[in-house]
Amino acid sequence: MKLILASKSPRRRQMFDSLGLDYEAITTSVDESYRGKTVPSRLVEILSLRKAAAVEADKDDIIIASDTVVALDNRIFGKPADRHEAYEMMSALSGTVHKVYSGYAIIRGDKKVSGHVATKVKFRDLTDEEINAYIDTDEPYDKAGGYGIQENGGFFVAAINGDFNNVVGMPLSTIETVLRENFHVSLLDFRKKK
Repeated sequence: MKLILASKSPRRRQMFDSLGLDYEAITTSVDESYRGKTVPSRLVEILSLRKAAAVEADKDDIIIASDTVVALDNRIFGKPADRHEAYEMMSALSGTVHKVYSGYAIIRGDKKVSGHVATKVKFRDLTDEEINAYIDTDEPYDKAGGYGIQENGGFFVAAINGDFNNVVGMPLSTIETVLRENFHVSLLDFRKKK
């Protein structure tokens, strides 16, 4: 039995590394596009399932995938494509309470469990100078909503209501609960041997 993380996200890999897990990270290429009006919670679940299902594994292996978006009044913010888009996202989030949705999917053999977690994040009011200085760090481009709470983007966060790890990109507590209740294993079962 192996633990497989279906993700190319450096943050998700760092989370597994910080827990001392023995896992294999597999980068999957899946279509992350969506059409029309999509509810953020449903979108992250669909994309998480696509990522997990794209991995070929033995029937006893545990595959975990996650996807994260930021939403403000159901307007979905993915990763900004360029400086203009990053500026627009950060300006829109300034002084607001928005939600960060992370979907998760866990597959073992024929069994699939998916869901999502939402966390409320309050940004303080940002100046144009702060936004431009942040964009100059190049941090925004690989992060949903254009910011990373665990990096310099954390300076903008006035309050958080919910799971911090969810905002980073993976709701670890929820995933642990789902693993125990549905698959009768724990992330702790995959800790590296010393």
